[in-house]
Amino acid sequence: MPQKKPSHADVMGTESDPVSGSNISKSPELDLEKFRIDQDFATHIQARKTAISISVRRPDRQHWIWLHPGLDWRASVGIVDDKANQRTYIVDPSILPEVTADLVPKLLVTYATRQGTTSLWPIRLPDETGRLDTYNESALTIIEQYPAQWIRVIPNQIDRCYDVLETPSVELPAPKWPEGGFKELFAKAFKNRVINDINHPVLKALRGEAL
Repeated sequence: MPQKKPSHADVMGTESDPVSGSNISKSPELDLEKFRIDQDFATHIQARKTAISISVRRPDRQHWIWLHPGLDWRASVGIVDDKANQRTYIVDPSILPEVTADLVPKLLVTYATRQGTTSLWPIRLPDETGRLDTYNESALTIIEQYPAQWIRVIPNQIDRCYDVLETPSVELPAPKWPEGGFKELFAKAFKNRVINDINHPVLKALRGEAL
């Protein structure tokens, strides 16, 4: 006698509806072990993330950050801040003497957040007379005293400086850095934001020659 070919209901499994008495299909049981993920899942995701753009900004006061300790992950540059459009531009050294009125020397320092974002912290450097405001003075101290550890940088409006909050004594993994290094970060941060001509639209706007 030929065997009966199992129906879809037989494969899926059936159970009786207590009201109608008819058979209803039920889904196969899921194997939990197939769906387990590591508790450090965020770390694995971070390792696979590729940044499309890099922010040039001060760390958020609520973010835990890790300052890269390598001197090759920072650079002193000439910056023009386009505050009207909230953009930061890098200035070609060849025209630095032409833009001294709006130029600000800054140190770009690489840092990463616990969320896996890599950014550049632009810290103002002393001017030609050696003067520097207390906020940026404290920032320069922080990058020298707190590299390679998780900290929070919190503005102190009373003393006009930055305070540091350190992590409790728990083990936290170090961040994953982009394989392209600082050069790649720098290129992405200032893509289409290079001032290499005194007639650049940003400079013309600052001189009142354009809207």
